[in-house]
Amino acid sequence: MADKKISELTSMTDSQVDDANDTLAIVDTSAGQTKKITREELLLGVTAERGSNANGEYVKFPDGTQICTFSLTSSTSGTVTWTYPEPFVNTPKVSLDVITGNVRIATGLNRSNSSVDISVFDLSGNRQQQVVDGIAIGRWS
Repeated sequence: MADKKISELTSMTDSQVDDANDTLAIVDTSAGQTKKITREELLLGVTAERGSNANGEYVKFPDGTQICTFSLTSSTSGTVTWTYPEPFVNTPKVSLDVITGNVRIATGLNRSNSSVDISVFDLSGNRQQQVVDGIAIGRWS
């Protein structure tokens, strides 16, 4: 792609850009030289990383914030450990939601930067097997 004036760039759309060959000239006035970066390199610092694995889904934002989500089934015999799909640098905040029409209490114990132990109880204190959705919010960097 030939060099363009900024006024000419406004008419371009993503479908017209050749990512492999499109560069942006950056002039370093202190060194008296021009450096070129690709569009991909420019966007690297401003886009979120998304992913998923058997432990749930995650989003890592450029500012260091990470959000992980999951759905699992609790057990009547003890806690179920949720290992986050991506670890945090410190212990995240965890919020749990029991998917049921009856009153249930979900607890998250032994929170760490990599996992949390989850249990669900009825109002009499008996463990329940229920679907639990949750979210963990913290820092990845």
